Amino acid sequence: MRRVVLGLTVLSVVLSADILSECKSKWKTDYSMIKYCVNKQTVSRGVVVNLYDSEIKSSCMKKWGTDYSMVRYCINKQQKAKRELGL
Repeated sequence: MRRVVLGLTVLSVVLSADILSECKSKWKTDYSMIKYCVNKQTVSRGVVVNLYDSEIKSSCMKKWGTDYSMVRYCINKQQKAKRELGL
């Protein structure tokens, strides 16, 4: 059990480094926006990762890549439209 937890922690750190890098690239020296971006992307990544795989999730991941905030928005928008269409 201890190994699994350690593995998940390492994976989380690696993904967070990617998010930090993307946010720094986008916001340069606007540190408050970098912090906001990292927080928003990290929360959104957690939501997206925990969703079951579906056609909608796959489509949104393909469209938005690692912009987890947009992937989450896309999934919510598509699920709502699908529900409203009764599909």
